[in-house]
Amino acid sequence: MLNVLLERIDTDPMSKGLHTFLNPYSYYVARNHPEVFEAFDSIHIDGGLLVKVLRVFPKVRSLKRVSFDMTSLAGPVFERCSSENLRMFLIGAKESEITDAVRVFRQAYPDLDICGYRNGFFESSSCRETAIDNIRNLNPDVVIVGMGTPLQEQFLLDLRHSGWEGTGYTCGGFFHQTGSGSLEYYPRWINRLHLRWLYRMYDEPKLVRRYFTYYPLFFILFALDFLKSKVQKTS
Repeated sequence: MLNVLLERIDTDPMSKGLHTFLNPYSYYVARNHPEVFEAFDSIHIDGGLLVKVLRVFPKVRSLKRVSFDMTSLAGPVFERCSSENLRMFLIGAKESEITDAVRVFRQAYPDLDICGYRNGFFESSSCRETAIDNIRNLNPDVVIVGMGTPLQEQFLLDLRHSGWEGTGYTCGGFFHQTGSGSLEYYPRWINRLHLRWLYRMYDEPKLVRRYFTYYPLFFILFALDFLKSKVQKTS
């Protein structure tokens, strides 16, 4: 997985193609699905901890955090879509959350053309296929998917395989966060002090296990992947 990540790290998150994001937890998940992430055009690093770890590699010493939320990439993408008249489709979160998120986005970006949206849950595989067909027929320029890893990545890949040729982003819990009714999820002082992880644990206690179980595990797995990559280079 480490080799796939280093090959896919891209410094231009606004380029055309499929974009996804990794933090220490999703790195753990991605190790079981390397073929999914290898099919993406770009992988960006969502989380200061993983950014610091990856800077041990000379080719990414200037790496910076990029996340699809209002502290990073979401604003520029919305602004670009508004100014260039690009059509956008949003999919993810619960029905009430995605509906509230769309309302917030439209209020903040009046010129944003959200041509469609739906929740991220499917009653059956045929329901999922219907959703993909509907999006392909609408043919939006940009699709943003928030279903969690690896479901969101697989959905974008299946959408591409259906014939859609636009630009796609995964966004994790972004719709859920915005569905709370505010465009700015993190208090400014939290963002300024880079304590977003702490605020998320406060707001979503279920994430405590993720941070205190999977983040330490990440360091072990990353070290193993790093050693494996070194062995492969010397063999």
